[in-house]
Amino acid sequence: MYWDGAHWWAWLPMSLFMIAIWGLLIWAVVRLLGEWRPGRPHRSTPLEILDERLARGEIDIDEYRERRASLEREGRDRRPLGTNSH
Repeated sequence: MYWDGAHWWAWLPMSLFMIAIWGLLIWAVVRLLGEWRPGRPHRSTPLEILDERLARGEIDIDEYRERRASLEREGRDRRPLGTNSH
């Protein structure tokens, strides 16, 4: 009789659908804002720090090349955690 012939139980799937839509929307907003944190400081990598030191003139190009080669060797020599050396 009401709602142009819709039955009384029709509100249940419509309500569940709306809850799902709002939940998805809220999840998406939280997910996007969680990745963007203005107060979180950027952690520089060792190579970025080395580049900055060269740019500031704290080290010369020879020392830069030596340290960069050392960092690259160290990166290649590292093994992922949980792997055996055998």
